[in-house]
Amino acid sequence: MFKTKGLFLSLIVLVVLISSVILARWSPWLNESYIETIAVQKFELINADVQDGCGFNCENCGFKGMEAVPFGRKIWIEYNCGGPYDSENPPPNITTTGMVSFLGKVNFNGFE
Repeated sequence: MFKTKGLFLSLIVLVVLISSVILARWSPWLNESYIETIAVQKFELINADVQDGCGFNCENCGFKGMEAVPFGRKIWIEYNCGGPYDSENPPPNITTTGMVSFLGKVNFNGFE
């Protein structure tokens, strides 16, 4: 009786563990609007204390898109740094990639 109960409990734990890994890999709770919000907030937080920091106060700047990858999403943002600029001849925007993990943690390449 105890062997059967232990085997059954081990099987349940294994099924729950495999289901959790599959769900985390898929990450259906990471939709585009949620990712856009947290990515923009994180980028602005990184640059909040920098006097001539980078931001989205430029033409065509902001969240550009995402791609589903295992255990999260790959994201693209476009921004510009420094300022003020000559309105007729602004510097080109910079595009960078980042990663949003299945837990919602945002990391940008080249920041922090």
